[in-house]
Amino acid sequence: MNRFTGTALLFTLMFTGLSAQSSRLGRAPAQAATAASLIKQKLNRGPALATATAATSASDSGIVKGADWLKTQQTASGAFPWEINGRLQPDIQGTIARGELVAYDVTRVTSYLNTAIKTGDYLLNSYPRTFTDGDPDFASHDAMFLEELSRYQGFADYAHWVALQPWFLASPAVAAHYTGEHAIRDSLMAGIVKRLEATTSSDEDGDITGLAGAIWAAAHTGVSLDPKAGRWASSNSTADLVTQLVSFQRSEGDWPYDTGSRAASHVGDVSTTTWAVMALKAWDAVTYASNIDSGLRFIESNQQPNGQILTNPGYAPETETGVEVHAEALQVLGTDGGMLPVPETAVAVKVFLEGPYDTNTHSMTTALRGLLPLTSPYSQDPVTVDSVGGEVVDWVLVQLRNSASGAVVASRSAFLHKDGRIVAQDGRTNKITLPAGTGNYSVVVRHRNHLAIMSAGAVATRRDLPSRYDFTTAQTKAYGTNPMKQVEANVFAMLAGDGNGDGSVNNTDRDSVWRPQHGASWSYDKRGDFNLDGGIDAVDRNRFWRANSGSSTRVP
Repeated sequence: MNRFTGTALLFTLMFTGLSAQSSRLGRAPAQAATAASLIKQKLNRGPALATATAATSASDSGIVKGADWLKTQQTASGAFPWEINGRLQPDIQGTIARGELVAYDVTRVTSYLNTAIKTGDYLLNSYPRTFTDGDPDFASHDAMFLEELSRYQGFADYAHWVALQPWFLASPAVAAHYTGEHAIRDSLMAGIVKRLEATTSSDEDGDITGLAGAIWAAAHTGVSLDPKAGRWASSNSTADLVTQLVSFQRSEGDWPYDTGSRAASHVGDVSTTTWAVMALKAWDAVTYASNIDSGLRFIESNQQPNGQILTNPGYAPETETGVEVHAEALQVLGTDGGMLPVPETAVAVKVFLEGPYDTNTHSMTTALRGLLPLTSPYSQDPVTVDSVGGEVVDWVLVQLRNSASGAVVASRSAFLHKDGRIVAQDGRTNKITLPAGTGNYSVVVRHRNHLAIMSAGAVATRRDLPSRYDFTTAQTKAYGTNPMKQVEANVFAMLAGDGNGDGSVNNTDRDSVWRPQHGASWSYDKRGDFNLDGGIDAVDRNRFWRANSGSSTRVP
């Protein structure tokens, strides 16, 4: 089966003509797959969704109890029913399983992650689905769940879909925003405004939930909401809509199901309250702290001793209540603004570059001090800093692979200190954090005119304590045959001379890089300066290019 990165296939689709129950997408499946493969390449290069750190006003024990109860509702197939003993609806699986994923992030209880994975695999096995005319059939909410699940697993392996009301469009819009697909984000946000404008006084079913979902998406994407028609036309901005949302909160801390007649029969609606609290957390958690707190207290008051969270007060436990609503409540209890933090892992790596290595000091020279650019030269992570430390030799790129020949999971631009430590952007800290989950990775180090190296085996990484790996002590610390250069007894370094960065030291590096740059005024983008001394001369050719000609990187 072909598996696609989290939101890849979703982001190939334009959201037009959305109905109240399902969406018909006219793009041909072959076209969608082609676009998906392109977007997959983008997603593999950068960090995933999310920004906020997980924090909860509810106790962890409440989340544990809730997650434990939710697990009991999962069927053998990995799917969840919409309500206890109810039917297995495909469009609610992502929402429910994401509750388990949030619980895992807060507690690190592995069984919660396994529950989420089981649902992810269920979804994979049920896709691709199509309508009778062959058009792709997608459900809502799953895009964000599957994107986050793939990141927590350390590889991009899960797929997804779409739907219609503002809160259905909210998750795909936020997912598009965080994966850098801004044109598609804007299209989705325009669809949200259109749905807000279509909400009238005679179309009140779920209107407060729709309003809250729209605000939540606007808070994350930064796209302003200004509906010109319908129920919310009196609002001229997202801030005005927030004021309206707050006005519907009741003294018990809850929000009603809607503004119409059904609100009376849905007194104290947990689902609507969940979306409202999530929206306020994302919009302005300080200003609306009391509203958020009373909303959370209401949700917590509906949790039963067995961990189950009721859909509405007074509902009979284990009978008339929603599994999906329970999972939504877990999400707002366990996150800030409804977003999981980016998984991170850390490494502490030491390498030497042959070019600037000085056998007298047993360290590298810093002749480029004051000449290094503030922006990293590596397109995989083109970060910009305010300043470069005085003991920095040059920029390097650190990458994690899921295996020696596998895909790059994460990339991080960093500085190389003269003593060989790869340090963070402050120029001092020997801890490089990368946007990947804890796991076993091959560690790759790249430099702009030295041959890349990779750890000889997998390195076990952790989120809190960096895993240390020293390439300098032995040739066997790097992958492959003779991957480094011995620069003095028991000291090894990355080989110099790869002026064009193609992974080999050959005549092209001399003829197309060193020779036209020889004797010319120095600049950082001239890579014929193999010893990084601020000049391009015969030493670079004779001592480094000539000595290493014929060598190539051993990184697959």
